[in-house]
Amino acid sequence: MIAIDEVAISCGIAFEDEEKAILPSCCCGLENWREVLEAVLSKKDVWLGHDPFPTLEYINDSVRVWSDDYSGTMRKDLSQQELLKMYYIEYNRNDLINKLEAIETDLLEFFKNSFEKVLCMVDDDQKEMLFLKYCKWFNLVVS
Repeated sequence: MIAIDEVAISCGIAFEDEEKAILPSCCCGLENWREVLEAVLSKKDVWLGHDPFPTLEYINDSVRVWSDDYSGTMRKDLSQQELLKMYYIEYNRNDLINKLEAIETDLLEFFKNSFEKVLCMVDDDQKEMLFLKYCKWFNLVVS
């Protein structure tokens, strides 16, 4: 595992509110969380997977996460029926930024409280090497 340069973790960021959820699409794993954060910080679009193609829309201080490509940028072949099925979840941009920034803490806590416990029979040097690799895989900054 330490020799692996990159990982792809099925499932990425799920967006939800009280009534709806937009789950990660294909080819957008959790290892891309920082790219999503950077996109929201700079008010740009970001790859959130395909089939469907979730997309971001920025309106003043809000971010809409669409369930599919509402603008038709990635999918030119959308039928009227598919367009009517689309929905979005709207976030206050600062709240979404805070939630996205919390992913780093969550990933570090996961390693510390779950993953590391499974590795109880691994020596400390190897655990440290694995932790550094884990941080690289998930673009984590450790101070």
